[in-house]
Amino acid sequence: MTGSMFETIVALPLFRGISEKQLMQVLEQCKIRFESAKAGRVILNAGEQCTHLTFVVSGIVRATTTTTDGRLSLSQSVKGPDVLYPDFLFGLSTARPAVVRSMSEVVMLHVAKSDLIKVLTTNDVVLFNYLNILSSNAQRGYRDVFNGSGGDISRRLATRICALTKPNSFDIVLEINTNVATEFDTSIEAFNNAFNSLVEQKAVSGTPNRIVVKNRAALAALL
Repeated sequence: MTGSMFETIVALPLFRGISEKQLMQVLEQCKIRFESAKAGRVILNAGEQCTHLTFVVSGIVRATTTTTDGRLSLSQSVKGPDVLYPDFLFGLSTARPAVVRSMSEVVMLHVAKSDLIKVLTTNDVVLFNYLNILSSNAQRGYRDVFNGSGGDISRRLATRICALTKPNSFDIVLEINTNVATEFDTSIEAFNNAFNSLVEQKAVSGTPNRIVVKNRAALAALL
């Protein structure tokens, strides 16, 4: 294995901390498939079954999650190296929650679920990394929802955004295709006041129905 190939793979969250010898053993157990895509291609579809763990090795992708009734739509961009929705490979629901498009030339790496199971049962480093990924996602979502569930509208808005985005996401946009007062169980005046306060803090911009996140960390700090 070339040095550049080893460095590329160990930069991915699942393989961090693994030695070259261990990686060679992993590659003997499972098939790792690389794929490239030009800008503008749909690389994952919302609702399709998650049968592979997919990583963005390089490039930028944009993921959009939309409620089934179209009320809310949240988009975020992610830059490689990163992993896409690892929480949906196992569990009761394995349907992908978002449509993901390439925003630049992208290189991806896919690991089949059956192959991943083999590796998880034989390599402690990969197992530890995968459990860490799942635990971090679950704990972040719990913390965001629990801490932001009070009456403050700014915190409730921050909860919606932070619970559905990654800490390193950028170009985040939340579109509210319904009455914002109804959606957040408040008055139009109260919602607009909360939105304008976040604008003044330079946390968001846009309009109450199309909220552009300028500083996700500032929203997370509210929780």
